[in-house]
Amino acid sequence: MCSSDLLPLPVISGTVITSIRATEDGVFVLINGASSTYPTIGLVKSGGALETVLVVAGSGLSSDVRSLAIEEETTTVFFTAQASDSTWGVFSLDYSLVNARIEPVHALPLGTVSASDLEFHEGSLYFLVELADGSKEARTLALGSSQVSRVAHVPLKTSAMKVDQEGQLWIVEDRKSFYRCSLETSCVLEAVQLRGSAGNVDDFVVVSDEEVVVANGVDFVSLKA
Repeated sequence: MCSSDLLPLPVISGTVITSIRATEDGVFVLINGASSTYPTIGLVKSGGALETVLVVAGSGLSSDVRSLAIEEETTTVFFTAQASDSTWGVFSLDYSLVNARIEPVHALPLGTVSASDLEFHEGSLYFLVELADGSKEARTLALGSSQVSRVAHVPLKTSAMKVDQEGQLWIVEDRKSFYRCSLETSCVLEAVQLRGSAGNVDDFVVVSDEEVVVANGVDFVSLKA
């Protein structure tokens, strides 16, 4: 695994890293931002070199790619994106193969405004969808199945979502308030009281049932239950 000081900056001015996933193969990053470039999924290996895994161009997809998840056993990268016909879906790519093709995994119905915050947990993908009426839902798709199930309704101002290793769904409302529920039972969200203040939450990592590390655009802050 490469150290943080070796992670490359985006190679084109105006681009930003919008999603990051650490694996045994290295760190996968989703780079977005500049209007003149296409979204890029890259892999940062030991030594800090950025290897391009996929440039989302000429593949039937638009330039809107929101999030990614990695399934290491099958060397598959999953990502949510908008197709060229403006519909949203989940797509996959075998990153171990040279010139591998993008494969559609699941097309989301008309009326889906966006799909983001993709997570992989025990053979299923979890993601956040925003619908045309402004509502938001956490949904799940078991790999190998075409059936998408609703996990929970989430607040309209939900800004981030994660699934931890214990099988709990975590969300952040309005970039400041944390909620969670168990995926093994009826997923009724309950407020999580965390000590400390992180300001506006841009992203977060669930370290344990008792600790969450938050990125707020300026610093990393540890919040404890």
